[in-house]
Amino acid sequence: MGASSVRSREGRWRAVGLAAIAGLATTGPPAASQGDPARAGAGATLDAVEIRRENVFDQAETSNWLARAANSVHIVTREWVIARELLIRPGEPFDSVTAAETERNLRKLGIFRDVSIDSVRSDSGLVARVTTHDAWTTQINTSFKAGGDQITWGVGLTEKNLLGAQFKATVRYTSDPDRSTIRFGASLPRLWWNELGITALYDELSDGRHARLLADAPFTSLSDRRAISFDLQYNDGDVLRFFEGESEASDTLRHLMTKAIVAHGWAPRASPEGYLRVHTTLQFRREDFAPLPVEPLERSMFGEVEVSIEASRSRFTVVRGYQNLGGPEDIDLSSTMRVGVWLAPSAWGYERTGIGPVLTLQTGRRFPLGFVKAMLRGSALFNRTGLDSGSVTTGVVLALQPAARHSIVLNGDVGWQDDPYPGEEFDLGLDFGPRGFPLHAFTGDRAFFTTGEYRWVAATDLYGLAAIGLAVFADYGGAWYAGSPRRTGADAGVGLRFGSIRSSSGKAATRVDLAHRFANDVLDDEWVIAVGTGFPFTIGR
Repeated sequence: MGASSVRSREGRWRAVGLAAIAGLATTGPPAASQGDPARAGAGATLDAVEIRRENVFDQAETSNWLARAANSVHIVTREWVIARELLIRPGEPFDSVTAAETERNLRKLGIFRDVSIDSVRSDSGLVARVTTHDAWTTQINTSFKAGGDQITWGVGLTEKNLLGAQFKATVRYTSDPDRSTIRFGASLPRLWWNELGITALYDELSDGRHARLLADAPFTSLSDRRAISFDLQYNDGDVLRFFEGESEASDTLRHLMTKAIVAHGWAPRASPEGYLRVHTTLQFRREDFAPLPVEPLERSMFGEVEVSIEASRSRFTVVRGYQNLGGPEDIDLSSTMRVGVWLAPSAWGYERTGIGPVLTLQTGRRFPLGFVKAMLRGSALFNRTGLDSGSVTTGVVLALQPAARHSIVLNGDVGWQDDPYPGEEFDLGLDFGPRGFPLHAFTGDRAFFTTGEYRWVAATDLYGLAAIGLAVFADYGGAWYAGSPRRTGADAGVGLRFGSIRSSSGKAATRVDLAHRFANDVLDDEWVIAVGTGFPFTIGR
């Protein structure tokens, strides 16, 4: 059979059409792409770079005792963490495009609520002033999502900027209708040679366990020439399969998997304007799906290799008031194409040698009232008997801002799969898809989802802590298996939006929605309260 990386690699809808465009729609006032060419000193040689670090509350905000208390227990991000991300250096011309990329790189670390770079004239010459505003990164996790009588909840503690060094540590317990999970995780980025980092993750599940160890030196800027990663994964757990909107899984398999992946990337052309990259990935795995109860079985070994070429013409914009209702957020509107091929040889464990083409396309455009972004992603595995497996998803997001604090976001996705792995079928409901429907309300190898939301941000700065908005929405979508009747569902309603203005850039707001679920073939008309994070097509983690 086909490789997991080829065969429906995107997995569930949450990992495909929706994940591929997570956070792509946006509201907020128009912003210049790539940076502001009007910055003082553009093109002149820099004499110095000055780093200014602000705490969670700026100096002008510390008249309040609560702000002073919060600052006193927060360790400000170390200067060397900021310095290692800088692409602008003394002795080089000041370039607004490179300065804008530096701002984006700092914001995407997830530890700053705002970053700005300005060039100023001083007695010592032209100085680039880098100012960072720390986010509150110590999080007591009390997640809660609900839809009707289904509840997903969790408690835990996460620190995203331990000791001010961008180290991340987390411990968390979550419970949902499928299983309970205890998670331990740690991440130490760019630990060695200012490039190689380590990420470790362990999940103890009520029905199994999962572990991952990743060592990687990724592309950290558009101008980087090389990237490498070593990825080890282990999984021993149940795969629950749902059909025709059933509330309890009618089929359960045991998934046993040990996987090792080595990936390398090289960019023969790389600049702030775009790049051309060549990726090579080698993967070996022992993987089996066994019916319960599991009996001793001979483990299967597989191996595959991929070579791909990725070209991108970079285009970015900065917006405010979308995901977290407040601070600046970076939106990627680049035109990017990745074309590759997987080789799955019979000598590496496959019944027949297979070849799997892979294609990813995305592009976006800004216009006066907003922007649009579209994507297409496809993969397949062919052998001498024809198509073994495949997947195609496409989606588009249109974002409009007719007036300040007012936004309209429209989203549409369509997906098709052929012979997906168990548990990797499209899966819509509660978290992703029509929010008024329970988990696994729609599963299958054919799917679509459309949603529209109008939002008004009522308060952008409530006591210096939060922003609040109101929303009106409608969802329509569904999933089904080929040869079965088409299964769909629709809902509409109103909701509240809550976002912290002290959180990191782009962090999704909490939504509390009152949704009217329209009856379908399984569920009756009903008003439900749906609690979640971000848009229902957004991966909020």
